[in-house]
Amino acid sequence: MRISPQFTVNQNGHRVLIDRAKCGWPVFSEEEYQRRWDAVQEMMARLGLACLLVTGGEMHWGKGWSNIRWLTGYYGATDPLAIVFIPRRQPPILITWYYHPAVLAQCVVDEVRFGVDPGPIVHDLIREWGYERSQIGVVEHNISIPRATWDEILHEPRQATYRFVYEDFMLARWQKSSQEIACLHGAARIGDAVIRDLQQQARPGQTEHELYGIAHKSIFDNGGEPGAVLLSRDTPGAPVRPPAIQPQAKVPMFKTVQPGDLIVSEIGPLYHGYEAPTGKPISVGPASDTLKRLFDRCVETDRRIGEALQIGKIEQEVLTPEVVGADVWERVSAGRMKITLHGMHGATLPDGPIWRLGPPVVAAEPRGILQDVEVAENTVWCLQIWNRDDVMGPVVGLADSYLMTARGAERLSKIQPELVETEA
Repeated sequence: MRISPQFTVNQNGHRVLIDRAKCGWPVFSEEEYQRRWDAVQEMMARLGLACLLVTGGEMHWGKGWSNIRWLTGYYGATDPLAIVFIPRRQPPILITWYYHPAVLAQCVVDEVRFGVDPGPIVHDLIREWGYERSQIGVVEHNISIPRATWDEILHEPRQATYRFVYEDFMLARWQKSSQEIACLHGAARIGDAVIRDLQQQARPGQTEHELYGIAHKSIFDNGGEPGAVLLSRDTPGAPVRPPAIQPQAKVPMFKTVQPGDLIVSEIGPLYHGYEAPTGKPISVGPASDTLKRLFDRCVETDRRIGEALQIGKIEQEVLTPEVVGADVWERVSAGRMKITLHGMHGATLPDGPIWRLGPPVVAAEPRGILQDVEVAENTVWCLQIWNRDDVMGPVVGLADSYLMTARGAERLSKIQPELVETEA
């Protein structure tokens, strides 16, 4: 393929020039996009698909765009639903309703069609390409196709058959290229910057809003996209425990940080759409012996699992009593520890295998896809560990992302696990 510096789109009957070069796009090379398209075409041929519909849109901290972004480079603004139409042996076609030259300049495909409802456009494309009696693949998970749009796609004649191939598509994304790995390192660098700024700036008397302000300023200062920033403030011994997670801008956050609080973080900023989550606890003032003991157990468990995470291993070989140790296994069984190992693609959950020990955080927590997959080279995994003594006791968390290499699991974060104590 060749990505031209400029292309034109038809907007309400007018031909508009889109200048990619002026806006600094694309991020990835022509060879990288061709590699991705070839992987999808191979999947389509193997499954006997005439074409493929890939959905995406604005949700889940921007990660709802992941699959569309992976195929086309396009990262929409407020689209509730966009679709990529991929014919056999042909480049993708983007369908979106949002029109802005600077946004469209991200897109590496030259054919873009516009409509508030993409359903009629998909239907027209199926007819144009002669796929009315063909098998059509659909990549859809969490970014669901609304009923009205689906009815438009299924509009007469209805001889075409539809096959949902989400797992097959995600498997095509499973192993990362060198350019994707560079983005993962970039995401980890930004996550580390957030952790350092929180460690250095968190103080008693600050509101939770101010803590989120520190995190988001750090992300933007270091060239990232917001992604997921989750902070919980745990006050050991408090009669009423705060929520386990308080996502930004979802609840009033005017409570102030108090001496003795424990700030538990899950930091997942995006770098060109890629995420390498990390999380390191911060004690406001001196940490108690209990917190130190709980954290030390997290660190030791992290080390054990990191060493066991090897190419070719499956879930039953990584999360075992022999790997984590009998004491951790007992704590997991008692509900005092929870361990999650998530094979990540960066799309909306579940975007890969989710291996876990311990009860789910919420009743509807996704189990994951590709559960029986083996650990492979150039895949990325996020390991999250939570530990507490009892239901009313403090929860200590630790999270890091690992890249699988021929030498084993490489921690992407450069900040070693440490329970940092701020000034009281």
